[in-house]
Amino acid sequence: MLDKDPTNVLASKRLIAILKSQGQTSLAISELVTYLDTHGNDFEAWIELSHLYLAQHMYSQAAFCLEEVILLQPANHFFHLQYAELQYTMGNLDLALKEYLRVVELSTDNVRGFYG
Repeated sequence: MLDKDPTNVLASKRLIAILKSQGQTSLAISELVTYLDTHGNDFEAWIELSHLYLAQHMYSQAAFCLEEVILLQPANHFFHLQYAELQYTMGNLDLALKEYLRVVELSTDNVRGFYG
């Protein structure tokens, strides 16, 4: 199907899911990057790519993916929280604090945001 139409969303996502389930993480990352070159507005694909990068301990690439997610979904406090925790893990404490404050601003009852 992808040979006939390389922009087929369902076939691309199915291939990525198969690669991920087979444990071929690097191939899944490669396919997902190719998919996002065409479908850059798919925030769920960016989230999945960040998870794959995190599984490989590639923190700066995962941070980039989460930045893209935040650009696409700026009002969702959960994505800001993930980004803040990732920045804290990477040692960027100033940026982590800023994002934790954004979490508290967007969701005033978020305990993890307050702990950050």
